[in-house]
Amino acid sequence: MSYTPVCETAISCNPESPEPHHEQCEELAATGTWPGGPKSLKIHGFALFFTWVWNALLVMGPILFIILAVLGLHLDGQPISSYGQHVVQLTLLSPTIYPILFTAIAARFYRNFARWRLEKRQGIELGLLEQIFGSQSLAGALERLLFVRTQITAGLLILFTWSLSPLGGQSAARLIDKGYSTKVNNGTVYYHHPSFQFSSFLSGEESDNDKASINTLYTSSLLSSSDQKRSPRDLWNLPRIPRFPTDAPDEEERDVDLSSFSEKDSIYTSLLGLGIQGLDFQESGASQYNFTVESSYFDFDCDRIATRIPFNQSNKYFPEASLNLTKALPAFSRRYEPFHLGYDESYNTFAASIAVPITLDTNKSISLNKVPPGYMLFVTIDWVLGETFNNLALFNCSMERIILHSDIQCGPSPSSTTCKATRQKRINNRYSTRNFPLNLFEFDTLKFNLLDRWRNADRNSDMHKMSPTGNYLAGSEFPFNGQVEQNWSAVNVTMFSRRLTTAFNTYYQASLAPANHTTNSFTKSPSEDEISSIYSPLNLTLGTASTKREVYRTKGVWVTLLLITTFILEILALLGILLQSLIRGPDVLGFASTMTRDNPYCATAPPGGTFLDGPDRARQLRQMRVQLADILPGDEKGYIAFRDVPLEHQIQSQDQQYEGISAKPSSSSQKGYIDIAGPEAKVRNHWGSID
Repeated sequence: MSYTPVCETAISCNPESPEPHHEQCEELAATGTWPGGPKSLKIHGFALFFTWVWNALLVMGPILFIILAVLGLHLDGQPISSYGQHVVQLTLLSPTIYPILFTAIAARFYRNFARWRLEKRQGIELGLLEQIFGSQSLAGALERLLFVRTQITAGLLILFTWSLSPLGGQSAARLIDKGYSTKVNNGTVYYHHPSFQFSSFLSGEESDNDKASINTLYTSSLLSSSDQKRSPRDLWNLPRIPRFPTDAPDEEERDVDLSSFSEKDSIYTSLLGLGIQGLDFQESGASQYNFTVESSYFDFDCDRIATRIPFNQSNKYFPEASLNLTKALPAFSRRYEPFHLGYDESYNTFAASIAVPITLDTNKSISLNKVPPGYMLFVTIDWVLGETFNNLALFNCSMERIILHSDIQCGPSPSSTTCKATRQKRINNRYSTRNFPLNLFEFDTLKFNLLDRWRNADRNSDMHKMSPTGNYLAGSEFPFNGQVEQNWSAVNVTMFSRRLTTAFNTYYQASLAPANHTTNSFTKSPSEDEISSIYSPLNLTLGTASTKREVYRTKGVWVTLLLITTFILEILALLGILLQSLIRGPDVLGFASTMTRDNPYCATAPPGGTFLDGPDRARQLRQMRVQLADILPGDEKGYIAFRDVPLEHQIQSQDQQYEGISAKPSSSSQKGYIDIAGPEAKVRNHWGSID
């Protein structure tokens, strides 16, 4: 149909008129009529271009948030990067951008839906129209639901739709977080196995050449603080091997619990750690290495035979055949000449001898826990102030070789030098009787050199003072303090056995390639020649390097919520465009200028103009001054209507009665009116009944 100008008093509708079109309106002509006569309802020119650009932006908006969710999923597990940080910054803007976009799309959808239903042949219920068109925001939807109360189901559905706006914004903001990921690489780790190394004490010449290095490693370990002695690493950061409890079952793994040891307990098999090489197959960054090493040590279990033994009666307990105490303890015989050339005039305060079982000439296989133990006789000066100086204390100790498998953990740190043992178990492999571990002490040269060098490693120049080794075995926290007495009858034998284990193995381990202990490189892998040499002390084990790095983490719950809300928003955007394409009439809902259409009380407005949208009409009538006023001020009953402002304001009587609303009139004689248009508008007094 076509729309023609209407008269001031009636609206003419011709159903046989051509289909309506719509175009941009022009300025009012000087004649006071709409210019150009009838206009089409077709949009063209800039308005058409802007409409389609705006539609495209609204459709693309939700797609961008879907892309943001996909980018979040792609970043899941990826390391921190500048690209990822840009995506994170976009998610932080989402609580601001998403509600704005949601409002633009949802408001347009409900507006177009209301206009489309309004043009249907059967029309739309006024209450439903008010509910739909008034839901231009979350607050508006809630207000219409509470105050209109005609379409509860529709109102709840609309309110649910608007509640997706904050949910989508917060989902996008929480889309990406930071966490940690671990990458594992496998590689070969090399370590120094005590059983694969040759002691310098096997040769008198070698032991003389390495004496300074061996004694320095031993005494510096004894000199270290109590905290360092309890540390899982030695002075050179090499991992120490904890002593395996004698009451723990074999072949059963146990966690290493350092806190279970008392302050005076000896925790480790040796104060020297195990050499580690080849920690170089990690990814960049802080890595943690885990591998298992095999090690062995001599474990002692001692009994106190006697104390306060006079020197002249010592042969009853300590036959000269096993150890000549006159030579081993020169302080008793007042011999100032050293036992070996090259010693200064100093005195040791303890001595020991070792006896091992005789092996049979057979290759019969035997389990390690079935190997007969060896024995050590340990003798030390035993005296207190005020007593005779030449007394001795004697201990008889069983001697077993223990083989352990220990799990070592290094790191996490860039250098991976913070190594420690975490789990252990005792291994009872089978050996032939010609090759079981104590056979080493069948070599008299090794046995003599080891015991002789050990008792002289920390000699004192004062014959009346205990040696640091003796003080350590007695439980002293500061073995180099130079104590002048030790009451060995009061020493705890269990503690003595453990400390003897640590001290003896420390000195023996110091003789295994002593020059290499302080130059060990964790990350340097040995050369092929070092590995293939028959004299190589290295053993190899498989290890893993776990690199922990900071990565992005995408939370599936927030991704799901964002996708659901955004897909619903995209559907609303597409439906909004579809409904807009089905709408033929002008946009008149919600505009104040619409109230001037066919309004006989707006005489200033030209007749007709039904083709105009609300914004077009408002622009054309922008100079018109309007008001909500009593148009029958002189009658007994007033009539309130939307009207243009006359040249002279009409005075309303306070004695009037207005139909429709009951109110108590003011006692004042002044009349009142409401002007909603211009700056001169005022509210005066009270209105009565309104029709």
